[in-house]
Amino acid sequence: SFVAARQACETVRRSKRFPKLIELVLTIGNYMNSSGKTYEPIYGFDISFLPKLHSTKANDGKRTLLHFILQEIEKDHADLLKFGDEFQGVAEVASKIDTNELQRILNEIKSRVNSAQTDLDNAKNSPADSIPGDRFAQIMEGFVKIARDDIERFDFLNTKMISAYQDLCDYLAIDPKKCPLNDFFTDLKTFCTIFLSCLQENRLWREQDEKAKRAQMSKQLVDDIRKKHRAEPKAEPKTFFKPSDEDTDVVSNLMSVLKDANMTSQPRRVRRPPEVETFAGVLNELNTNRVNQPPSSVGGDIRSNHSRPPPPPPPSHSSHGDTQQTQRQIPPPIPARNFRSTRVE
Repeated sequence: SFVAARQACETVRRSKRFPKLIELVLTIGNYMNSSGKTYEPIYGFDISFLPKLHSTKANDGKRTLLHFILQEIEKDHADLLKFGDEFQGVAEVASKIDTNELQRILNEIKSRVNSAQTDLDNAKNSPADSIPGDRFAQIMEGFVKIARDDIERFDFLNTKMISAYQDLCDYLAIDPKKCPLNDFFTDLKTFCTIFLSCLQENRLWREQDEKAKRAQMSKQLVDDIRKKHRAEPKAEPKTFFKPSDEDTDVVSNLMSVLKDANMTSQPRRVRRPPEVETFAGVLNELNTNRVNQPPSSVGGDIRSNHSRPPPPPPPSHSSHGDTQQTQRQIPPPIPARNFRSTRVE
């Protein structure tokens, strides 16, 4: 306990971050008080004021003065962010050390050792009163010697601890009678805990603010795109060319004429070529001859009615006029392809 308390005092005394933090808090406090009419600069404050920085709240009731101080530390004094980690461990141990209780226990041990020394001296000075074979004086002499050595060592450690704390109090302008060692480190431990908690809250709030800003920017961007889309005219269908007014009038007139012609026109008879008409006449004549021919016999072959008529007699070559007449009656055969491709109505 003596060693732990002394090391804690020396750690705070040799620290470079602790005085910087005290200076920053003092500067902010003077700046806040400078608006008063009776303002006077302050050159120091009680160390117990550090935990109370968390009690001074802002208008929103959520942020405190310590949150604001940590924001300034993050901007311009990044090295002070390690303040909580540096002192939380030593403050945790030293806050449990009660120097008054240690002093009381040490005084009680001294009193008991002195009492044992008195009994030892009495036993040595009165050998006649001693019981034969009694080894009290022999055993107690060794015990008292060891106890006195331990007491001297404890006194030395206690003196070192008190000296280290007195040096720290002089450095921080603290009255050790009004602020014992355990009270000082209890306030320091509380401040370190609040320091780390507020630092974590600042980071969390900053992340939430950034996330809210990104969401707001995304929403604003979507709204701008929607407004721009609504404000823009609808796109016209794409065409290969853009007709002029004159071309549009011509096309409209042409479509109107075609529409009127379709409504007033009647289906026309397709005129057949003369060759088709001549061949059709020959077919009609042949069909007429087939119908007028009488049947050969009743019991004859039924297929005779469906047989083709005998071919006409060959033309005689007696005269030139008959040949011309026959040629006019029977035209030359028409190719099959022309006949099939000709539409007859």
